[in-house]
Amino acid sequence: MSRTALIGIVLGATIALLNIGCEKSPAPGGQVQGKVTYKGAPVANARVIFSEISANDAVPQEYVALSDEMGIYNLTGGDVVNRAVKPGEYAVRIYQLVSKDGKPLPPEMDAEQLEASGMGKNALPAIYASKTKSPLKAIVKEGPNEIDFNLDGK
Repeated sequence: MSRTALIGIVLGATIALLNIGCEKSPAPGGQVQGKVTYKGAPVANARVIFSEISANDAVPQEYVALSDEMGIYNLTGGDVVNRAVKPGEYAVRIYQLVSKDGKPLPPEMDAEQLEASGMGKNALPAIYASKTKSPLKAIVKEGPNEIDFNLDGK
C-alpha cells in the first residue's frame, strides 16, 4: 500500500470519528400532544392555540394545532428545523368551527375567514375560545408532554 493511500485512510477514519461525536442533539423544548373532548366525546377539527403567558420576548410565542377525527392534536413549533415547543406556561384557547347549520367544515378551509364572514360558527362554548376568559392553562416542559383538555358544557 502506498504512503498516500495510507494517509488517506487514516484521515478519513479520523474525520469519521470526529463526526460521530459532533452529531447535533435535538433542540431544547417540548413535544406536546393530547386529546380534546367535549362532554366526553372527541372533538374533531378543533383549533388548539397555546399562547405564552410569561414571555420575555417582545412578542409572545403562539402555537396552533388542529385535532384529528379522534380529537388528538400535535403541537409543534413554527421553526422548520426545531419543531419543539418552548417550555413555559401557556393560556390555551380551543374552538371548533362548523358551518352555520352545524355541519363540520373541512380542515383545509380558512377558519378565520369563514368566521369573519359569518359563514361559520364555533360549536364549543365561547369561553374556551376567548383570549381573556378561557380557563384553560398548560405548562410545557422539556421532552414529551401529554396535555388533554376535557371540556364541559359551561
